[in-house]
Amino acid sequence: MPSGSATKPGDVVTARNGKTICVDNTDAEGRLILADALCYSSEFKPKWVLDIATLTGAIRVALGTAATGVFTNSNKLYSLLESAGSNTGDRVWRQPLWKHYTKQIAEFTAYDLNNQGKGKGRR
Repeated sequence: MPSGSATKPGDVVTARNGKTICVDNTDAEGRLILADALCYSSEFKPKWVLDIATLTGAIRVALGTAATGVFTNSNKLYSLLESAGSNTGDRVWRQPLWKHYTKQIAEFTAYDLNNQGKGKGRR
């Protein structure tokens, strides 16, 4: 541990929007920083927020190098990304946003979210 004030597994942090997040995976700090950036950007009421990041190797396990995973609740945005990918050769593949996955990161009593989730999909 770098110091006594370093984040440790089990620590709970509060995000910009007031949600509490249990840090089970200290190597997943990027998604915590991204969460605050997304909360901040939403205050400006944008039509879309587009994040392009390599926050996890799990998408590479799922898709290999054949495509990039896309998570979106917007059919229009996905259509635009898919079309752009077809034109450039950078294929994209839409990933599901099922409530089943929300339950894996949000069904806790001591905090709102967990940065790792539970079940077989955890890394």
